[in-house]
Amino acid sequence: MEKTLNRILEELSVLKNDIGSVRTELKDEIGSVRTELKDEIGSVRSEMISMETGLKTEIGSVRTELKEDIRSIRTELKEDISSVRTELKEDISSVHTELQEGHERLEKKLMSIPENYENLEVFIDRQQRTMEKLSERSIRHEADIQFLKSTRS
Repeated sequence: MEKTLNRILEELSVLKNDIGSVRTELKDEIGSVRTELKDEIGSVRSEMISMETGLKTEIGSVRTELKEDIRSIRTELKEDISSVRTELKEDISSVHTELQEGHERLEKKLMSIPENYENLEVFIDRQQRTMEKLSERSIRHEADIQFLKSTRS
């Protein structure tokens, strides 16, 4: 029994040593994992900082591009608006000139209406007198013809 107890004690001692070495290994492994995790966390943080810096730079360049594009578009729009204004002014001036000329022609025609009316009255009066003269002649000729016919028979 003593032998058995000694063996058990030896086994316990070996087991204790084994447990101690396992503990030591676990502590070393845990320390190693902690170190790796710290390094990995540091690396991830560095990458995040780098990405943040890159994103800020990219956002800044996009903003700059947008500002330049907007400035360019505004400049083009101002030029287009100026061009349209100039064309409209020219068109309005042209229409105004044409309206003025048309107005002047209408005024001339309106002014000539009384003169034309008077000329027409004079013409109609002449025609009337001519017709009256021709009617008188025709009546006289008819009377002469009747007279000649009556003297012949």
